[in-house]
Amino acid sequence: MNTLNEIFTYFAKFPQKAGVLELFNRSASDLFPGYTALKTQIARLDPHSLIPGIKGFVFGIDEQSIKKRIEEISGTLPCSSITKTSTHRKIISSAGPTRS
Repeated sequence: MNTLNEIFTYFAKFPQKAGVLELFNRSASDLFPGYTALKTQIARLDPHSLIPGIKGFVFGIDEQSIKKRIEEISGTLPCSSITKTSTHRKIISSAGPTRS
């Protein structure tokens, strides 16, 4: 398993399973050969929903697409992003407050 999959799988334990599986909106992906295997792994993940009040899940490497996705979600969610610089990779995780 690669590092991105490990990070994704780790954070996927916290929200409701349905919120994580919403990210897998295709049956397969030509851009990501491990898509189907990761989707199956997440669907079988145990333990899951460690914090049941978290309904949404955002994960990505593009800051703009993450920002757009967060703006579309209401409620508390774990957010993981990876920011690459020329020599470093930063992993950022946070949870946002419930919005009215």
